[in-house]
Amino acid sequence: MPVGIGLAIAAANGFFEPISALLTVIGAAAVHLGLNVANDVFDTRLGADDANVNPTQYSGGSRVIQYGLVSLGGMQRLALLFYGIAMGAGLVLLALGLRPRSSSSVSWASSSASDTPRRRSSSSTGGWAS
Repeated sequence: MPVGIGLAIAAANGFFEPISALLTVIGAAAVHLGLNVANDVFDTRLGADDANVNPTQYSGGSRVIQYGLVSLGGMQRLALLFYGIAMGAGLVLLALGLRPRSSSSVSWASSSASDTPRRRSSSSTGGWAS
C-alpha cells in the first residue's frame, strides 16, 4: 500500500517513471516475501511454530517446514534470494538515477541561474512566477 501511494503521488506530480516504478514494486515485494520467509525460519528455530498446537490461518506460520514441504536450509536460501532480489532492484535504481525526462524537468546539477526552478503562479492565468 505505501509503495502504491508513493507511486500515485509521483505520478500526480509528474515524476512517474515506468522503469523506476516497476523496480520499486519488485524490490518492495521481494523485501516483503523475504521477511515472511525469514519469519518462518526464525519461528521454527525458536520453537514458536512447534509450540502452537492449534494453528489457524492467522497464526502458526505457513508450516511448510513443519510439514516437511521445504527444509529449514531451503527456507533460509529462499529468504536470502528474496533479499538479494530486493538489493539488486535498489542498486539498479541507484545506478540509473532516474529522473523525470519531460521538457519541464529541472536539472538540479546545474548551478546556472537560468536553471533555477520556478514555482507555479497562483494567478488565474496560470502563468509561471520567478
